[in-house]
Amino acid sequence: MCFLVDPATTLSFLTAPVLGFMNYKAVTAANVPKKAQPKIWLKIMSWTGLVVLSGFSVYYIIFKFFITK
Repeated sequence: MCFLVDPATTLSFLTAPVLGFMNYKAVTAANVPKKAQPKIWLKIMSWTGLVVLSGFSVYYIIFKFFITK
């Protein structure tokens, strides 16, 4: 069972920041009307979330591959 869970967990931790950034770029694109785009506080919250997701990804990779051997 571990041979299925480990790759799935690693893949989800690595793709979460990328998918989050792609989503952010989609809603703030030039072809989206300014009225439909998120307000500045929500953009700041989005960037904070992306930093947290990236931090957890780096932490998970370091913990998974370098600490628990």
